[in-house]
Amino acid sequence: MLARELDFISVHTYPEWEKKDIDEAMPYTIANLQAVRNALPDARMVITEAGWATVAREFGTRASEEKHWGLFTVDRKAKLAMQPLYPDLKNRPVQTGEVR
Repeated sequence: MLARELDFISVHTYPEWEKKDIDEAMPYTIANLQAVRNALPDARMVITEAGWATVAREFGTRASEEKHWGLFTVDRKAKLAMQPLYPDLKNRPVQTGEVR
């Protein structure tokens, strides 16, 4: 079995792609990871991708901010979930010459 030869297995989890709403996202993710653990009990598992889009046409009302993944906008402003932690980045203007 290939898993025995690997240092770890990589797991990606995107509940939004599986038509889960925000309230179902964490239980779905936990169940997904448990299924991998049950299939490969001795393998080291690393979550290498996870996320929740903040608006994308294909997700309808399940996503509600912008069509980008992540916790910050493309111009490095804090999205709603991060604004309490980074209030100074809420309306941060992009600096001249700054790489986006």
